[in-house]
Amino acid sequence: MMQAGSKQGDKRGPLSPARRARDANAVGPRHAPAESELHQWWRDRRVAMVPPKGSSAGPLRVIFPGWSNSGRGPDFTGAVVQTPEGSMLRGDVEIHVDDHGWYRHGHHQDPAYDNVALHVVWRAKDTTPPARTSRGRQIPMSMVERAAASHRQSDARPCVRRADTLEAETIGQTLDHHGDRRFQEKAVSLAGRGRRDGADQALYRGLLTALGYSKNTGPFGDLADRLPYPTLSRIAENVPKKGRRATIEGLLFGASGLLPSQRGLTSDGSDWVDALEAAWASSGLGPDGPPPAWQCFRLRPENGPVRRVAGAAALVEAFLCEGPAAALERVLTALGGAPTASTLRQALTIVEHGYWAGHWDFGKRRKHAATLIGADRASDMAVNVVLPFFYGRALLTGDRRLQHLCLETYRAYPPLSPNHVTREMERMLRPGLARGTIATARRQQGLLRLYGTRCSKLLCAGCPIVP
Repeated sequence: MMQAGSKQGDKRGPLSPARRARDANAVGPRHAPAESELHQWWRDRRVAMVPPKGSSAGPLRVIFPGWSNSGRGPDFTGAVVQTPEGSMLRGDVEIHVDDHGWYRHGHHQDPAYDNVALHVVWRAKDTTPPARTSRGRQIPMSMVERAAASHRQSDARPCVRRADTLEAETIGQTLDHHGDRRFQEKAVSLAGRGRRDGADQALYRGLLTALGYSKNTGPFGDLADRLPYPTLSRIAENVPKKGRRATIEGLLFGASGLLPSQRGLTSDGSDWVDALEAAWASSGLGPDGPPPAWQCFRLRPENGPVRRVAGAAALVEAFLCEGPAAALERVLTALGGAPTASTLRQALTIVEHGYWAGHWDFGKRRKHAATLIGADRASDMAVNVVLPFFYGRALLTGDRRLQHLCLETYRAYPPLSPNHVTREMERMLRPGLARGTIATARRQQGLLRLYGTRCSKLLCAGCPIVP
């Protein structure tokens, strides 16, 4: 392989026909690409790979690139690669521009990378030791020679190979079915939690979990269990109305382990932060074991746990007089007919005018940003928590009117903001077709259910979209 920046090709004289053909088919820069480019080539199965220098093995072939991982851990999970001998290599894939990236990033000490089956690099040095997991297992390495033409027709997934033959009506009907199934599964789960823990606690926990996105759903659930709604509301109701927000916020931050004093941060001298510290200190609650394991990797500051906990506090205060269950049921039933998406978004959107309008963390200023819980996150909470919660509750009580309101509102709800799963699923189904077909949140939920039950496990046999 010609190393990036070298002139070996010029010194060898006229290029052979095979070399000219290879270079003509190459797509992308001849210099070392950015790691993000390598990710894109791998995702699109456009990589031409060669064995490391000195190896007698043949090139590998990507059968399935795996699923792009936006969180902590390997770049792609669940990939399938064919070896020169024809056997299949299955597992995660980590990609670097150079082979030393494995050690430079500390992956050899991180158990999250123990399932990596292949280390893919653009260039390698003879002096770099082979990549090993935290358990000492050596990981095979392959080098990307160039970006190649797409191999879509040889993809392991039939939906990718046959994307041009898929029909919008079939996709739509399938996604509607799976979207309803996902909604009903959530409803049953939330209704069961409501019977066990009480409606307010179940809804409070669900709303906090939805604030965590995919990376902090677990820690937010942990926070809701550490500081249950009955405890939080009882303390807040005994505080004068003017001081309730500081009390609620101080208790939530204290239970989450995110107060400045708990993190070893120097106070910024703000009266608001001092009030939060005082509220936690006087509550008598104290820590209940180690704090939740908050994740901040690849998170924008405004989506981080600190601002989301502040948003949760504002939401609790907004519903404190009635409780979240009674307050949101009133929103659902107040208009007589099915509530609109804008009605639910407005009820769950939080606009901040105090400390958090100018900070993204304690003592860390940012440009004015008044929204703590924006319209996109409010819609996610409506679709994934509020509507299935009340639908499940109505099933238990036999309230057919409430069942109808929730189901019709859900089925008409416009698409939510895309995430890495829905984007990848849409790419598989042909982007142009997907954009016109996946026109509701219900169909997005169907995509997520298909991903969770089939696609993430590469269970293509019997696919409801591609027979």
